[in-house]
Amino acid sequence: MTFFPELEESRPEVRKGVAGSIRFFAHDDAAGAVDIGSASFEVFDSRGTSIQVSTVVSPTADANGTNSLLALSIPAISTLQEDGFVVLKWTRQGESADRVETIYFDVVLQTWGGSTVSINDLSQVRPDIGLVLDQQADRIGGGQTRETLASIFGARAHGELYHWLRAQISAEESSKLDGSNITRPRLILDKRALHRVEVLIACSLVYEGDMTSTEAAESDAAALYQHFNDRAKSAFRSLGDLRYDSGEDRVADTIKPSFGRVLKLRRVQG
Repeated sequence: MTFFPELEESRPEVRKGVAGSIRFFAHDDAAGAVDIGSASFEVFDSRGTSIQVSTVVSPTADANGTNSLLALSIPAISTLQEDGFVVLKWTRQGESADRVETIYFDVVLQTWGGSTVSINDLSQVRPDIGLVLDQQADRIGGGQTRETLASIFGARAHGELYHWLRAQISAEESSKLDGSNITRPRLILDKRALHRVEVLIACSLVYEGDMTSTEAAESDAAALYQHFNDRAKSAFRSLGDLRYDSGEDRVADTIKPSFGRVLKLRRVQG
């Protein structure tokens, strides 16, 4: 069985002014990935205006050979926005009843992208973590390896970090002054700095999966989970102030240094 992230834990994003696509994997209760019979979708902007009429789309095979994958094309959108959405109608092969999904997406300056965490990243933090992953792979079966499990935990950590960022943005947005432009689409992402946090979250998740008790005194894995979870949160705090781009030129001009206070940076000529 080949690992691939069937359900992204972070919201889909497309870059402003550039056509993109959103992946969708079809699932059914107690069946996992299923073959799609037919599918069509319509794209709407954040105001609910249709920007792409209903379009028929054909499924393709996922990494395990099931025709469960759809690539939903998003037209180029010229304005930054949150809560654009796709209304997808699809049927399972052999059935006639439509299933309807609403998939929300954001139009941003810098897309979040996927995880780049590997077994090498995890081993640099905890040299014997590969042995733990080997044992987990043996228990899971299906041809899993330490490398594929590292990718799985990396994907989960990527989604977890995304929600940490969204929670921070929401807290800052709720205290914004008029014109502060504190939104996810305008956030400037330092992906190199975020990678360190993501690796530490992934390490914590590895040991969470090995816990026999939630009490650190009763489970070495629980103690290591707590250790790496604390380190990840500390690394996230040490990133400093989130920075935003109101001019849409990739230059930070809005910084939120503390709750209820917004700094607007001013460029000086000369």
